[in-house]
Amino acid sequence: MLSFARSNRVIAALSSRAAGGLFGAPGLRHMSSETATPYESVIVCVSGASRVTVDEWILISTTVVDFRVGFVRDLCSDCIHPVDGNLGRTRMAILGQDFSVIAEVNLQSGRVDELKQKLTDAFPDYLVGVKRTAGGSVGLQAAGAPRLQKQLRVCGPDERNILGRFCEYLAQKDIEILDLKSEVLSGSHIGYDVFDTTLTIGIPVGEDAATDHLQQELSRLGEEIGVEATLMPFP
Repeated sequence: MLSFARSNRVIAALSSRAAGGLFGAPGLRHMSSETATPYESVIVCVSGASRVTVDEWILISTTVVDFRVGFVRDLCSDCIHPVDGNLGRTRMAILGQDFSVIAEVNLQSGRVDELKQKLTDAFPDYLVGVKRTAGGSVGLQAAGAPRLQKQLRVCGPDERNILGRFCEYLAQKDIEILDLKSEVLSGSHIGYDVFDTTLTIGIPVGEDAATDHLQQELSRLGEEIGVEATLMPFP
């Protein structure tokens, strides 16, 4: 998985490259209710090296087209359990018409190739990736300098490169993105779609005393883009 210090830079880079520049014209996506130019939805999966790698932990990422009932059951019963694997942290989401899974599996090093083959046999038409990773969660202390956790919510009319511009700002401030969830909500009743994202961020200790100033700068950026940006305590 991506190290925390790199995660927001990867998101910003993906956005700005697709946009032809951070503040440029065609964006990573444009999902307003009415648009003259057709757009496609694709699933992007990015996985980077961990700080420490151990052979026993395997990261599986699967994107399932034409999702079928029983997929998770088949993943466990046909692929993971036969190699004496143990399912660890798992994240699942429906993105567009695809069902996407990313999961940690603990198993013996000598059975990794067997797991790969079983995944290929069980899901021949699906996009499946397997890589070694470090087991367990990387805490804020292990990731580098101590960090203060906050949540940042960004919400407003959907437009190109909203997330990219906020991630660029956070990267410039050395603020790490620890978790990110985003949705685009249909706005047929108001005339535009709504982009709603919540980021868990790590603010370097020493900068935490300046959170009021941080909120002001985030609010100004939100005003430029036309969205609301609110800094909140971490639950």
